[in-house]
Amino acid sequence: MDSFLEKQHSIFKFFVIIFGIICSNVVSDNILIVIFSATLVMVALSKSILFFWFKIILRFLPFFVSYFLLGIIFKISFEYQIRFSFRITFFLLLTSYLIKSISTDNYLRDSAFMQRSKIFKNINFFLMSIIFFIPVFIDEYRKQKKSNFVNAVIDTFAAGFQRIKDIETGISSKLQSVSLERREFWNFPNLHLLLLFLVYSGSLIVWI
Repeated sequence: MDSFLEKQHSIFKFFVIIFGIICSNVVSDNILIVIFSATLVMVALSKSILFFWFKIILRFLPFFVSYFLLGIIFKISFEYQIRFSFRITFFLLLTSYLIKSISTDNYLRDSAFMQRSKIFKNINFFLMSIIFFIPVFIDEYRKQKKSNFVNAVIDTFAAGFQRIKDIETGISSKLQSVSLERREFWNFPNLHLLLLFLVYSGSLIVWI
């Protein structure tokens, strides 16, 4: 079912995921469980996304362990730590969903309309830079020693930024090689995505 999620409109998916992240940071814990469950049902259509999400959580285990240890030292409420960790886990789920269900080719076709405006063209280039930087970040992170999570992340960003020129070259090459024929928006996968957006919107309205 991976191809099912890949058929979803890339720009709309960006918007829904960002909206989901915002909702997760403002709604109550009970409502967060609802939107988490709805998102998990969507993501469950792809085993590769679930597997990728589990792998990321495992990589974040040192962070969670350090966080809970610091919570004990500084007497941070255990309930607050659980709530915070749950939100981080949801953020990782959305990130996994985005990374594994979007391709640069599909994104370029979905964002073809943005090439007509200079402002939107620059925004599009920025979004593409994020798409290209994510695999670079993952690749560089795998090379780092994981004894210190914070230092590993900092070193990963530093190494990733040294490859910015390669990213720019890759984006320019993609823009020249990919057909910018627009994809159909009204399809079954996008209806699923629209339903997820309505769950997020309804949850925010209930919270307000």
